[in-house]
Formats: sequence, C-alpha cells, structure tokens
Amino acid sequence: MTNEEKKDWEVTLSSMKKHDDTYLIRNVTKEDAIYIAENQNASPKYDCTLIKEDESDGEDEETTIKEVK
Repeated sequence: MTNEEKKDWEVTLSSMKKHDDTYLIRNVTKEDAIYIAENQNASPKYDCTLIKEDESDGEDEETTIKEVK
C-alpha cells in the first residue's frame, strides 16, 4: 500500500464478452481499488460490494474507475 489518500471508489471491469461488473469499494487507495476489483472482489477482507452487473455483446476489455463523492 502507498501513502496515497484513501477514498471510496467505483471500479467497473469490462471483459471480452462485454460483461460489466461495477463494485463500490470503500476506504482504499485508487491502486488498491483496482486490485481489489480485479482480484479480490469476493474477499471478506475488503468492503467491496457489487452494485451493477451488465452483459451485452462486444469485443473490448477495459477498466474504468471514478471517485465516489
């Protein structure tokens, strides 16, 4: 973990099948929020809640993140 300020983050993971999962991850750094969403989203160690799940046709893969205010 870094000394970066901890905040709440919404992290959306988009996969090749265009399946978007959006998580609310509380009280972590931006880098940690991305790691948790990608690798630890089911872990009880983190305050990580699935808040939106969308599935559609598509070919892209990307991660987007925004601060929750």
